[in-house]
Amino acid sequence: MAKIKFKNPVESASGKVSGRSNEYYRTNPITGKTHTGTLERPYKGPASDKQLVCRNRFRAVMALVTSRLRDPETKAALNEAFHNQHEIGTLVGFAYNMWKEDVL
Repeated sequence: MAKIKFKNPVESASGKVSGRSNEYYRTNPITGKTHTGTLERPYKGPASDKQLVCRNRFRAVMALVTSRLRDPETKAALNEAFHNQHEIGTLVGFAYNMWKEDVL
């Protein structure tokens, strides 16, 4: 297996390699970590019951997040907490992690 050590050849990378490629690169703007992955969708059939439950829960949590972020006071407090951490790269992701337990 090939071993690769990066010496900062690129400041950041994002997106797919080419139009037909299924590999992507992403650099988190907050943490600076670079991730690579492969887009795979082998199953083309209908979603299972568990998938539908998970998708509906995600929609419910995101609706809660967007509604709470519309309040300027809540958003300001959350933004301050967001800038004091370095694990989650976006404000919405940070809010999602904080409030996902509020939706059961």
